[in-house]
Amino acid sequence: MGILLRKRQLKAPLRSFVFALSLLSIVTLATSDQALVIGIEAYKPLKAASTLKGCANDANSIAQALTKDGFKVTVLVNDKATKRGILGAFDQLKRKCKPTERFVFYYAGHGRSDPRYALMPSDATLDGNDISPKELNDAILAVPAKSRTVLLDSCFSGGMAAGEMSRGLLGDEFTSRNFDPISARSVKFGVPAKPTNQKDTTNALAANTGICYYTAALSSEEALEAPMPDGTRHGLFTYALLQNLKDGDSWGDVHSGVKKTMGDRLQSSGRTQNPMISTQFIGSGVFDTAKPDSKPPPTKTLLDVWNADNPDATKLALKLTPNQDVIEAGRQLTLAVQVNRPGFLVIFGQVGGHFYQFYPLGNSTAAADAAVQPGTVTFPTKSDRLFFDDFGADHLKAMLFSTQDSAQVVLDAMQGADNQPKALALKQQIEFPPYTSQFSVAVGDSLIGGLRLKNLEGLYKKVAAEKDGASKFLVARMQRAGRGYDPGLAWLAGISPSQPPSLTDKQFFMTLLNLAIQDGLLYYKGAMKLGQLPSKLGKDLDLAADNPPTGEKLWALNRAILAALYPKEVNADDARSN
Repeated sequence: MGILLRKRQLKAPLRSFVFALSLLSIVTLATSDQALVIGIEAYKPLKAASTLKGCANDANSIAQALTKDGFKVTVLVNDKATKRGILGAFDQLKRKCKPTERFVFYYAGHGRSDPRYALMPSDATLDGNDISPKELNDAILAVPAKSRTVLLDSCFSGGMAAGEMSRGLLGDEFTSRNFDPISARSVKFGVPAKPTNQKDTTNALAANTGICYYTAALSSEEALEAPMPDGTRHGLFTYALLQNLKDGDSWGDVHSGVKKTMGDRLQSSGRTQNPMISTQFIGSGVFDTAKPDSKPPPTKTLLDVWNADNPDATKLALKLTPNQDVIEAGRQLTLAVQVNRPGFLVIFGQVGGHFYQFYPLGNSTAAADAAVQPGTVTFPTKSDRLFFDDFGADHLKAMLFSTQDSAQVVLDAMQGADNQPKALALKQQIEFPPYTSQFSVAVGDSLIGGLRLKNLEGLYKKVAAEKDGASKFLVARMQRAGRGYDPGLAWLAGISPSQPPSLTDKQFFMTLLNLAIQDGLLYYKGAMKLGQLPSKLGKDLDLAADNPPTGEKLWALNRAILAALYPKEVNADDARSN
């Protein structure tokens, strides 16, 4: 049996959009906390970056909330928010802010990762005039405050849109706050992949300087904006943050609520966005990181467990091979879980509104199946295969519990959650959050190697009809490649070529096709003898017969076979240069 990501449909209500503008801390007459708020939609040197419409709304709403909380707020929007304007505002705040006061920096706008990780002021250029993490960190540290909080509603890395199917399953109303000029360079080959491993921490930004960073997304995800239920457009992170900030809450309370609200908004969208906060401040009061840490709130529901963040790569780390945030459906993967302390390991996944148990599988028990010792747990095992088979954003999260009871409570809830809300109450509360590690990938509709099809639906219809030798040959090879993949084989046996392909049809079709390409089941000597392969590939096939290809060379040959069999539906590899 192949290791497949089994999903269970769960429902969660979409909350009404109500701004919680009472970010109330105790404000005394003797102090006046300071804040710098930035919102950028218009990028004059880079018209291609002027795609955002919610950043000014975000900045004004945050400024209003902070003002009610006793902050003096400096607001820079669009042409006022140049690099010089932002750094100049920091210089002024160095003189205004006192060591007894709080300081907050908020930014809504584009982030980018090429040519470096940076925030983009309104006068950013294609390759510079931006603000790097170090520049931002240094500017914030220069402000003499008792606590410093940074809220970033942008992304430092993109790559979560890999083909038409992972851009939103119900229509794409979201706009990314990541600017990546490379992403549009080749429609035929999709978005370039970026590393995804060990991205679930803000430590690199904070650099252990005592600054509390709260970022809109993992660095392998895009931060999104969209219309909200009241008709206004906002960043998803800012929308959730304003809805969940309440008097007396710790960052742990707020963070859990933010993740729930964002999850509700993204339900069934095919998107994933996971905010991250500096974990050392989870128990601190909102905007008052000088307050002594307290315990994070105990988890009460299955969703609270999923939302708990406590990343520590020295205790638990995930490593995906290939290390990229764009994965083709059916691409065979290896997942290594590095465990550096004894405990009980539970791994969950999420695809849109689906929530599934990855490890241990089935009706497992913590004592028999989840106990781990220091070392590496590797998937797949033996002759199994690991791959994603749903288009869209897929998110995997590992949790290392210190006690058997805590792990068992979570497993019991997960196994009893069929057709129930993800907010299913636990039998008992979990007092201590587990160590966590996570990653997100975009599962796309490309062929192995990143090649986009000219016409996916057209290829599907021709192959499903099985009216010629080429289509019969391909279906037979897909059946062989799908051995052990029972859902895929069941779908293939019941395929209906007379009906337009559904999303499920396209997912199974691309998964089986990519499995066949990787297994070398399109090219093989028997097909050559039977004359089933295109004669115009004769030279390439002769060379392959003398020196059988493996790895990417085998994939390339199989793509060439597909392009020769179906020239109107499949791009040749030389489309890369078009």
